[in-house]
Amino acid sequence: MIDKEKFKVGEYIVYVNGDKYELGRIKSLHDNGAFVAYHGGETGAKTRYEDMHKLVNGYCITKTTLGGDFFKRWIIANLKRRRRGW
Repeated sequence: MIDKEKFKVGEYIVYVNGDKYELGRIKSLHDNGAFVAYHGGETGAKTRYEDMHKLVNGYCITKTTLGGDFFKRWIIANLKRRRRGW
């Protein structure tokens, strides 16, 4: 079993689906898998950690529509929490 601590919300992953590979962005982490955005909408598909591989150069992606507007709101909310000391 793969440890969910290996992944973080907002990270890019590659999902291996048989002989297909899909780029995704992690929306939320859970014990048995993560919800991952694979398109421009805000919904995520539950994906097993065993099928996910970190995209090590994901930091190079500076602009994307993966996950729709979710990540913009998520980043703003986290910045506000940090300023408040949460």
